Amino acid sequence: MDQQPTMESEERLFRALQRIRRYARRRALVEHGAHWAWAPPLLALCVQVLARAVPLEHADLLTVSMPLALVLVWLAWEWLRPMPLAHVALWADTEAHLKERLTTALDLLAHAPHERPPLASRQIADAADHAERLARDARRLLPPRLATRPPALAAVLVVGVVALWWLPNPQDAVLAERRAIRAAAQAEAERLEQVREALTPRDRLPPPDLEAVLQELDRLALALRTNPGDLEKALADIEAARAALEAQVPPNLAAQEDALQALSRQLESASRPNEPPTGDARAAAQALRDLASRLGSLSPLERADLAAQLREQAAAVAPFDADLAADLNALANALTQNDLAAAQEAAEQAAQRLEAADDALQAAETAQRAAQELDATRRAVARAAQQAQAQAQAGGQNGQSGQNGQNAGTGQGGQGTGGQNGAQGQNGAPNPQGGQNGQPGGGGGTTAGQLPGGTRQGQFSGSDPNRAGPGALEGAYQPGVFAPVAPTNPDIDRVEGTLGDNGTSTERLSAPGAGVQNPAIVPLDAALPVYAESAARALEQEQYPPHLRTFIQEYFTALGGQP
Repeated sequence: MDQQPTMESEERLFRALQRIRRYARRRALVEHGAHWAWAPPLLALCVQVLARAVPLEHADLLTVSMPLALVLVWLAWEWLRPMPLAHVALWADTEAHLKERLTTALDLLAHAPHERPPLASRQIADAADHAERLARDARRLLPPRLATRPPALAAVLVVGVVALWWLPNPQDAVLAERRAIRAAAQAEAERLEQVREALTPRDRLPPPDLEAVLQELDRLALALRTNPGDLEKALADIEAARAALEAQVPPNLAAQEDALQALSRQLESASRPNEPPTGDARAAAQALRDLASRLGSLSPLERADLAAQLREQAAAVAPFDADLAADLNALANALTQNDLAAAQEAAEQAAQRLEAADDALQAAETAQRAAQELDATRRAVARAAQQAQAQAQAGGQNGQSGQNGQNAGTGQGGQGTGGQNGAQGQNGAPNPQGGQNGQPGGGGGTTAGQLPGGTRQGQFSGSDPNRAGPGALEGAYQPGVFAPVAPTNPDIDRVEGTLGDNGTSTERLSAPGAGVQNPAIVPLDAALPVYAESAARALEQEQYPPHLRTFIQEYFTALGGQP
């Protein structure tokens, strides 16, 4: 008889517990959200602080995305985490003070109907009634318990994040420099790829020496394209590639080119006397083959003359290509011995050596051109870094220079007033109030009227190299402009004047004013070699960054010197 009511109470209990579980998830979401509200802004604050300690790309994006990702992960965990009905019943009994009614009912339902106590049906029905009541009015009976301190801390952290977000970041200059270096490196990588395409022969496969040059350009282009904005790494990669290319250029490249060109002309003239020689090595190799094919038609005298010419040519190219010289000597010996088969074989070997020498010289020329292109690449990357640094420092320098300009202008006003009053005393009209008239300047400048006159003994020379005398600015060196030079007067003018507040009379020494010749002024052409030598010595002895070394070298090169 109790089985039907028990089944009905069981269904009511389970439906109520499911509704309570949904409410428990929402309540846990609110309570845990209030308790951990400080975590996302703390993460954002850490990102902002880290972005001011080290250069961090996309710091603003990380400030928003990382806390948002944390919130989304937490929401997914709160909504998807398992919550069995037994845990819900225990939680509801604890929160609503039901004295374990719901958990007891679930425990009774776990047993078979014939094993339940006699009062089990009534207990299950009572638990179902309480569960339905909780499900209907869960917000009032099971209100959320919100913490107050974590949200307040979260608000403080949000204010800190917003403040750091709007304050200038000292790492922005570093990031701007990295972006400029990265952009310049990528642009130079594209340019090097174009140079590589221009240096690649179209009609044939590149020889091994030229292939090594092209591979070096490819490696450097890849390194520049993947550079993260590191100036030191970019300059090191460029310098390593340039050193590898310069290693393939012989020190006597010009002499080798002249010798090979002269040999080519002589071989062409010997094979084709009626045609003007071109000086091309490949044309000379073909001419040598043509000459070998008609050796049998030459007279003994012509063979002897040709052998003598070949020995002279071998002696000329021996310092640069010993193998080619040996083949030419072998051809000359075969002609001398009238061995036509050996002569033709030696001529073919010499022609192949000549083509190989031409390929080697072309590869060396290509390496030299590529090294020059790398110099331009190095300057472009260093210039991009310098421009980025200048743009980053422009704001602070402008503000500081404006403040310094105001202070300097105030100081010059005080100095000029005193100086004019002091000058009247030098012209012979004593001005006892000279120092007082200089006081209204008030800008921190020195007033000449307040200084006591000199009392040194002996002659005074207005061209003292340790001090700029009167009119020294007019005598400053300017290209194409010569300042007038006044003859120095050894006589000393003694002018009496009352200086100071005690009214004592002193004597001051005056010297000729305008047009004083100052031997400390040296023309630029005379001083530049000295400074260039000092800079070169400093570059050799001190460890400077590569971009600063490049800047110093370009500066003296622009002035006409070589550090």
